[in-house]
Amino acid sequence: MPRGRVSVGIVVCMVVYLCGAVGIVLGLRHVRAEAIDELSTPEEQAHWQKWKAEAARQGGPVARRPPKSDEPPTLVLLRDHYPVLVAASLTFYSFLFALAVFLGRGMLRPS
Repeated sequence: MPRGRVSVGIVVCMVVYLCGAVGIVLGLRHVRAEAIDELSTPEEQAHWQKWKAEAARQGGPVARRPPKSDEPPTLVLLRDHYPVLVAASLTFYSFLFALAVFLGRGMLRPS
């Protein structure tokens, strides 16, 4: 391959990678908006408080720590830790994509 030229395969891989990354970010953004709208309602807050009180009263052979949060964990995760969630998702996606490209190129390379 001449120096300075980019192969079509690399360009296709980059386009596919970027489409997947954008899809992940947009999907997480949609899930976040839906969850915040749904879990921020007074009914859901009351449901969480009821469950939290019941969980604190439950006994059993294993001691259970009562939940400390006044809000559902899903709401806290998607609202307060969203950047970490996006970074972790993109890191995992990047690793899997790189592995797939590595294996795919190895299988398609002539021996």
